[in-house]
Formats: sequence, C-alpha cells, structure tokens
Amino acid sequence: MGAPQTPEKGYRLCTPVGKVCITGIEELAAKAVTDPRAAVAADVAVLRTTPALPGEWLVSGLVYDVATGLVDAVVPSAPLRDPEGIA
Repeated sequence: MGAPQTPEKGYRLCTPVGKVCITGIEELAAKAVTDPRAAVAADVAVLRTTPALPGEWLVSGLVYDVATGLVDAVVPSAPLRDPEGIA
C-alpha cells in the first residue's frame, strides 16, 4: 500500500447541502479541529451571544471520543441566557 494520494490543485469538497466548500488541501488543513473541547466551548459561547435564539433554550456542549466511545460534557446543559437577558 503506497502513500495516500494528494488531491490535485483545484479540487472541490462541499457539504451535502453545498453551503460549505473547501477548495484546496491548505484550506482543509486550516479548518481542522485540533482541540475539540475548546472548539465546542467556543461554539456554545457564540450561541449564547446570538440574540435571534431564544434565551430559554437549553444548550450543552458535548465531545464524543471515538477511541473510547465516551461522551464528555464540556459545557453542561443550561439556558442560553439567564432570565434577565444577561449572558
């Protein structure tokens, strides 16, 4: 079995709905998640600051470990914002 083939320059990888496209290996590498726990915490932080989402929605941040099959609650379940609207 040889080394993996590097995609030719100009390839295009898109999500099934076509909204996210990656057009080069460098761009793909730049989007890699190297710290899943930090990425999940950052994503939840963005949700908490999005005024279009109802503050009473419960949100949690979970990371699935493919090696162990365990799920780690990085951000415990809580409303997006407190009842007074302060994040």
